[in-house]
Parts: sequence; C-alpha cells; structure tokens
Amino acid sequence: MSEKGKKIMQKNMKKRIFFGVLVVTILLALGCVTTSAEDTYTQVLPDEYGQLSDALPDDITDLLPEGLFSTDPNQSLTATETLTTPDYLFRTVLSMVGLYMGDVLQLLLVLLGLLLLAALLRRLQNATGKVHEGFSFCVRLCMYTVMITGATDMLTWVKTYLERLGTFMNGMIPVMGVLYAMGGNIGQATVNQEMLLILLGVCQYMATTLTPALCGICLAFALMEAFGGKTHIQLAPLSGLCKKWYTSLLGFLMFLLTTALSVQSLLISKADTLSMRGVKYAVGNMLPVVGGAVSGTLGSVAAGVSLLRGIAGVSGVILLALLLLPTLVQLLLYHACYRLTSTIAGMLSCDDESKLLGEIGSLYGYMAAAVSICALAFIIAMAIFAQGTAAISPT
Repeated sequence: MSEKGKKIMQKNMKKRIFFGVLVVTILLALGCVTTSAEDTYTQVLPDEYGQLSDALPDDITDLLPEGLFSTDPNQSLTATETLTTPDYLFRTVLSMVGLYMGDVLQLLLVLLGLLLLAALLRRLQNATGKVHEGFSFCVRLCMYTVMITGATDMLTWVKTYLERLGTFMNGMIPVMGVLYAMGGNIGQATVNQEMLLILLGVCQYMATTLTPALCGICLAFALMEAFGGKTHIQLAPLSGLCKKWYTSLLGFLMFLLTTALSVQSLLISKADTLSMRGVKYAVGNMLPVVGGAVSGTLGSVAAGVSLLRGIAGVSGVILLALLLLPTLVQLLLYHACYRLTSTIAGMLSCDDESKLLGEIGSLYGYMAAAVSICALAFIIAMAIFAQGTAAISPT
C-alpha cells in the first residue's frame, strides 16, 4: 500500500474513532434524558409546579380544586379538567359578582341620595330663587368625596392585581424553563424567559408610575369640571384623550411584545427541532438498530413532555383568568354603577353631576381595559407554551 493510502486510512480511522466516541456520548446523554423524562411522565411534574400555590393569594387558592398543584400528572390533569368546565367558570363568576355586589349597591344608594338632594335643591332654587348656590356646591363636594374614596380603592385594586400577576409569572417562569429543557427546547426557553421578563417590567412600570399618574390627572380634571363655576374650561375632552392614549399605548406595547414572542418562539422552536433531528440522524446512521430504538423512545418521551406542558400551560391560563377576575368584576360593577347614576342625573336635569359621574365611570372602564390587556398578553404566552412541540419529537 502506498504512503498516501496509509495516510488516508489513518485519517479515516481517526474520524471513525471520533464519531464512535461522539455516538457513545450521545447515547449516554440520551439514556439519561430518556430515563428522567420517562420517570417524569409516569410519576411527577417539576417541583416548581407544586410550589405555584405559594405565588397565589388565599382568595384564589380557595376556589381551586384539590390536586391542581400535585406533582402527580394524573391528579393535576383531573383538577385542570375541572377548571375548564363551563359549570366551574360560571359558578366562579357568579360568586365574584355576589361578593362585590353589596359594596356596589351601597355606593349606588349613596349616589342616588345625593342626586335626589341636588335635584330637589335645584327645583327649589328655580321655584323660589331663595336657595343659594352654595348648597349645590356642598352636594357636589360630598359626591366628589365619595368618588375620590372609590378611585383610591380602584387604584389599590389595579396595583394589587399587577403585583399578583408579577408574582405568579415569576413562579411560572421556572416551570416553563424546566419543561422546555425536558423537551429539548433550550433556545425557546431562553427567548420566552427574556420576553416574559420584559412584559413583567412593563406591568411593573404601569403599576408604579403610569396608572397612578393617569388616575391623578383624570381626578384633577373632574374636580376642575365640578367646581369651576359657570365660566370654566371644558376639560372632559382632554381627560378622555389621556385615557385613550393610556390604553392605546398599553395595547400597542403588549401587541408588539406578544407578536415578537410568537414569531421568535416559532423560529427558535424550529431551530431546536432541527438540532435534535441532526443528533438523531447521526445516531441512526452510525448505529441503525440503536438509532431506531432511540427514535422510538424519544417519541414516547416527547408525548409525555407534551402532556406535562399541556397541563402546566392550560392550568396557567385558567389561573391567570382567575387572578384577573376579582379586579375585573369590581371595575366593571363600579363602571356600571357610575354610568347608571350618570344617566339618572341627566334625567333629573343635574347636568354637572351627570358629567362628573360619567367621567369617573369612564375611568373605571379604561382601567378594566388596561388590566385585561395585561392579562391577555400573559395568556397568549402561556398558550404558546402549552401548544408548542417538543424538539425531541420524532415527527
């Protein structure tokens, strides 16, 4: 054999040794992953999932079926199926409405009493001319005091909800990371974590800066409208413009972030899948029999990981909705109360009071839209997580 042929043979031998070591290493790694994943599929969910109950307030955990946070997939799956039934959702909504209806009715009666008093004073003034404008001023002052108290409570509800949302998602990120890693979606886990942290940052900024500023501006404009006298600037259009800018900006930011999350998750998941297929192709070519066995085993593992991700993702979506529900119900009930009293004030010819009530009522409506937009962004992220395909899937 020529010298050149010997060099070629030695080179080929080195390649075979290298690929042999690589194949053995891959098989050992896949064996570890397979064993771990099969145990997880047949036994437990990640421990981080069992700790999610600590990230939820007591008023939410009391509504949850038993076994939802169990690390046993069978128990958590049964509880998740209970969460998604129409009967459970309907009963939960009704319980929330009944819980806050008493406070709303109390506010409604107070506002109606003040409106009747304002209408009576105005009729007496028109009939006799002896009722001073100061009486009407005092009635509006009482009404505005009630509204200020309600608006302060509203701001507390929104801030509390956003804090709860951040706490829950901070607990959910490790769960998503573990299940992404089990499915081979390492790149997708990194991208989703970065995008969720950005979303949480936006919600934190909204809770600490944007929302209090908007509420303060709108309340100040309403105060100027109520006590500006007969010759005052109409500030209702400016207040409405601020609220529209607020919701439009928030909606645009959430749309931008969720779009980026969707597109990046799709691209990175394809890249992760391609990488895993390259590994399986190499194993199959080097050791066809073992490669076929590994491919079949990975198919079972992928099905198990998909089940676990589905359980965690669907339960996450429902929990996000349950976190939103108390705040949303309160905001909508108070919005309806103020709108109703504004309409009644117009019927009683109390035009100034009607404008004041309408402005405050619209603020509740915009806050309801804002918290819904925030919740929707995280629900989309959880839906992407639940429906994603494991990279180790053979298909």
